[in-house]
Amino acid sequence: MIYPALVSGGSLHIINEERADGWREAGEYFEREGIDYLKIVPSHLKGWRARRREASDAAKETGGGGEASPWDWVEGWEKAGEERGVVETRRGRSRFEIVNHYGPTETTVGSSDIRSEREKEASSRCDDALGRALGNSRMYVLDEEMEPVPRGVAGELFIGGAGVGRGYLGRAELTADRFVPNPYAADREEGWDDVGERLYRTGDRVRYLEDGNLEFFGAGG
Repeated sequence: MIYPALVSGGSLHIINEERADGWREAGEYFEREGIDYLKIVPSHLKGWRARRREASDAAKETGGGGEASPWDWVEGWEKAGEERGVVETRRGRSRFEIVNHYGPTETTVGSSDIRSEREKEASSRCDDALGRALGNSRMYVLDEEMEPVPRGVAGELFIGGAGVGRGYLGRAELTADRFVPNPYAADREEGWDDVGERLYRTGDRVRYLEDGNLEFFGAGG
């Protein structure tokens, strides 16, 4: 999370523990510094909002991850954003938006996202929607034979792409079990480096919805 702000010409603010726990201090800091984007775990954000709405409303866009973001809660944020209307940011005029991220550490964390303002279809607005793969990620829903399952059918989620790690340090057996050769690399468009590419098997149960978003069913082991 260090690099997105820096490579886009922004400023990165790393909040210390005292300020993160102190909702009043955090709200005042966000207002004073003109924070555009807040990356935070949903339950932490809920706690802030319950005690001091201004602290959590200061940012123009919020990214959550690490746990589910129920849609009734998201809709409450959307409503609050609509009340504030179009806001000015360093990047121009925009509306408040929530982005829910998904991805394990082994795939450099962020592998998919779903944006509250973009995803309006009913099938996407479920508490466990993971969204679509980010541009440098590939999400495969496979059965026990490593074959793709039909849309709407649950299977295990495998993640490929540039973010997949090399394995676990000093744990060759676990690496071989979790990081497996990608049998579908050759089927992709030209321009990708497929040599030696592997998939990370998350163990998570998911399915593809009709609109192309992933729905989560249970955490992997």
